[in-house]
Amino acid sequence: MKIYVFYPIGQVSRLQERQMTTVKDPSVVVHSFEGGGDDMDAPIKTLVTDPVFAKKHGICSLNSVNWGRVCVQTVHYFWCYLRAVGPQGVGQQCDFAIPTGAMGNVAAGMFSRRMGLPIRTLLIGTNANDIAHRTISNGEFHKKDMHKTLSEAINIQVPYNFERFFYYLAGEDSSQVCSWMHAMEEKQELTFSPELRAKLAQGLASQAILDDTMLDAMRGAMAHHRYLVDPHTAVAIAAAQQWFRLDKEQLTFTAATQTAPVVVLSTAHAAKFEEAVRAGLGDHFWDKEMELPASAQAVMAAGETPIDCFQKGEDWTAKLRELIEKKPLAGFRSAL
Repeated sequence: MKIYVFYPIGQVSRLQERQMTTVKDPSVVVHSFEGGGDDMDAPIKTLVTDPVFAKKHGICSLNSVNWGRVCVQTVHYFWCYLRAVGPQGVGQQCDFAIPTGAMGNVAAGMFSRRMGLPIRTLLIGTNANDIAHRTISNGEFHKKDMHKTLSEAINIQVPYNFERFFYYLAGEDSSQVCSWMHAMEEKQELTFSPELRAKLAQGLASQAILDDTMLDAMRGAMAHHRYLVDPHTAVAIAAAQQWFRLDKEQLTFTAATQTAPVVVLSTAHAAKFEEAVRAGLGDHFWDKEMELPASAQAVMAAGETPIDCFQKGEDWTAKLRELIEKKPLAGFRSAL
């Protein structure tokens, strides 16, 4: 297997970057992009969905463009549901709050519900890059400028997994989905009618969480539960606090109408996000109390390999094709 790894330069933490730049394996090729996550995903999606090129080189994507990634994540929902309701509660409804960027994890929740898991609400927690929130709230699937946030892994302007929701919104008419997405690519915006927006929002809810609110959620989880959360998990906690009217200190329900357990899906170890931890819990916590896992310490101590960067203004799809075709890959499958 030949593995190509890409990341948007300046938009991942130092530890995350070093997890890629310290890899020393001839089968792994690492490149950075001078742009945002959406810019990086576009050429990858183009090549993965090019049937001739993809078949010739045995290409698959390891992000949530790949159905396999979404399929595996359905396991999280079933496991969490059974833990939340207990052996005597199977059959009762459950709510989920999910930190959301490209919407792959939310898509897994949608498919879990379609398979019969009694999920009442899938609550989408976005940051300032809130296109998912705006689409669910008022039907405006409009691309806007990227905002830099402390929850950087969900800085997405156009979540490509929305297409999977649109498929069912269109009554499983793939040609309608293609028409919508072509219109979005041409105009950078797509507005749904009130009827379609209401249909899309059935079982979906959303909250847009800005950095200050996210940091408050980080502090609350630490102060009252001694539980260290990463900034993306904190986005989902804050969304749950707002939507389900949770007590911000005790994380208990205050709404008499709330009858279902709420599960907040977590994402990553907080050690990956030094800037957010320092902003939320202070320099002293990071310098004196933060315990980096041994694997993270090893990554920070390892030597780095120089990384090439795809520059703005270049044809990234063409450069990616050239990169993959640079060396014969006979006998290899290629994973993006």
